[in-house]
Amino acid sequence: MTLQGKRVLVVGGTSGIGAAVTRMAATAGADVITASRRDEALSSAPAVAHLRLDISEEAQVRSCLSGQLPFDHIVVSAGGAKPGKFRGQRSDAGALAFETKFWGAWRVAAHAPLTANASITFISGIFAERPSAGQVAASCANAALEALARALAVELGPIRVNAVSPGLVDTPMWHAMPEERRTAYFASVAEKLPARRICSSEEVAGLVLACMANPSLTGAVLKVDGGYTLV
Repeated sequence: MTLQGKRVLVVGGTSGIGAAVTRMAATAGADVITASRRDEALSSAPAVAHLRLDISEEAQVRSCLSGQLPFDHIVVSAGGAKPGKFRGQRSDAGALAFETKFWGAWRVAAHAPLTANASITFISGIFAERPSAGQVAASCANAALEALARALAVELGPIRVNAVSPGLVDTPMWHAMPEERRTAYFASVAEKLPARRICSSEEVAGLVLACMANPSLTGAVLKVDGGYTLV
């Protein structure tokens, strides 16, 4: 798999799955530009440039990306939703999830300059297909993001648009949980999965690079969940 000389924009490319995509794309020969709310890229994510970008701000997305050279591939790995019981919860919680996860991806896809045969890959999440109690906002935002990928695949062709849907992934977002408790939780989830393991960021990133490299892959939602939707 080679991306030699390709310009790749990774939104959310300084941590977690996005950072793994950055590393793997750079290793495959791409010139990777990361974008995040951070002021600077992390040294562990070898990018040729970094853009400070808040995808919840439409004007900022437009102004930041409009002056860039066209990208061959774009990956949006940003946004999320806080868990919580649905009943009694303000709609703000759902709106926040959509603002970053869905509308943020929409804004990037709408305003980033693209080459004629570019690809866009969104990172959704397995709750879109198999909801879990306390994750209503995440389920809805991820399902909408996957619908956006399919709709844009039709609208933008031959530009290709796909989504990668990971299950539980060991990323820094879990590091606020004490290590012993986190390890026990991951183990308890893994033992219920057919694969008997949870995903790593690198495994998700490998599927993202496949979306970039396969010229016939578009409108797809690719799962990497250890079999979560089967049990």
